[in-house]
Amino acid sequence: MSLGTLWINQLITNIEKELGCLNEDDEYFIDKNLLLIITRLYIYQCNMEDSIPSFTGLTCKLRYYERIEYDIEMRKNSVDNHFNKWENILNSLARGIPL
Repeated sequence: MSLGTLWINQLITNIEKELGCLNEDDEYFIDKNLLLIITRLYIYQCNMEDSIPSFTGLTCKLRYYERIEYDIEMRKNSVDNHFNKWENILNSLARGIPL
């Protein structure tokens, strides 16, 4: 499963996959780490359930967490913060671009 996309100029390195994105000057620092955390959790859950991870399953997991955060931001009347955080990821998912 590859974690690279149109809005990230380069593929995520093996070091970033293992440790997270450590370069806070990277303009996609938050996006990369969000993707890595959710992907790790998804793979862990698949291992616990003895199932095979898939791109479709990961996409569903990303949308699940996005909807939870959206509901929270709606209650706080700060949906703009939500869309700023998720904009690149949501655009990629809407176009079907692999992450």
